[in-house]
Formats: sequence, structure tokens, C-alpha cells
Amino acid sequence: MKTILTSVILLLLSLSSCADNDENSFIQYKMDGNGGGCGSFIVYKQTSNNLYAISLEANADSLDLSEEYKTFDLSENKLNVRFYEFDNPVYSYFCDDVMENFETVKKEYQIKTGSCDIMYYEKHSSIHDSINNKVTTDIIPTIFIKFIKLEFENDKNEIVKIEDFNMDSIYIGWLPG
Repeated sequence: MKTILTSVILLLLSLSSCADNDENSFIQYKMDGNGGGCGSFIVYKQTSNNLYAISLEANADSLDLSEEYKTFDLSENKLNVRFYEFDNPVYSYFCDDVMENFETVKKEYQIKTGSCDIMYYEKHSSIHDSINNKVTTDIIPTIFIKFIKLEFENDKNEIVKIEDFNMDSIYIGWLPG
């Protein structure tokens, strides 16, 4: 009887420790690859192996951004933030008019919790046109983003957690060309 009671207690303790330790219930990635931006307000950052990425899409006019950081709670759904897992490494998935056949999404996750700080400024770039002998100035919308403690979930209740990372000097909008 004592052996059975000891076994039951050990089983209960092991089950309770599994509930407290969610190390196996999420995947964590380091966003250390390339990033970029395009369109009205689309930014992305990939892992160094190009198999995983985060994207942020928003209506730039509704965000009221300035040259000072503004904080957004990502659980409020004002920004569309997603995490992607791809079948193969991707190089032009987010800002290309033509998708490659091998650039397919294996899993997609929606933001659950986290925040980000966004700063916006307009970079002025002067270009000398030697044919017409004139200088034109273009305005390049540029943003800086600090992501803080992101957690994503997909439709199978799989969790992805990503620690803090920055996206610096990301150009958005289409450059004249």
C-alpha cells in the first residue's frame, strides 16, 4: 500500500511540474536575418536561415506616428503582426510582385501578446540627374521598430515566443524607379 501511495504521489508531482514548465509547449526563434519594407506600411524580418519570418502590416495614416517612439499593445489588433514558417528558405516573399513557386507558407501564426515601439521619419534623398542637369529630392518614409516579448499562436494552438529585437532604418513606400 505504501508503494502504491508513493507511486501516486510521484505521478502527481511529475504531472504538476509538467504543467508549470511549458518549455516543450512553445518554440522560440531568434530574428537575426534580413529585414525590409515596402508598400504603404509593410515590414518584415527573417531568421538567418530564411525559414521563419515576422511581418507587420498597418494603415500608416491611422497610426499617428512621429519622430518619437510610440508604443502599441499588439493584442489590441491595430497592427497585423504574423509569424510564418516556410517549407523552403524565402528571399522575396513579402515585397515582390511575383512569388516564387517554392515560397510557400507551412504554418502561419497570429499575434497573441506583445508590444512594439515605432518611430517614423522622412529621409530626404537628393539625386543628381546628369542628363537633364538637375537635382531632385525624394522623400523616403523610414521607420524604426522595437518588438518586445512577442507570443504567437496558430489554429492548432501551437505557440511561438520571440524575445526582444529591433528593426532599424526600414524603408517603406515604393521608391521611384
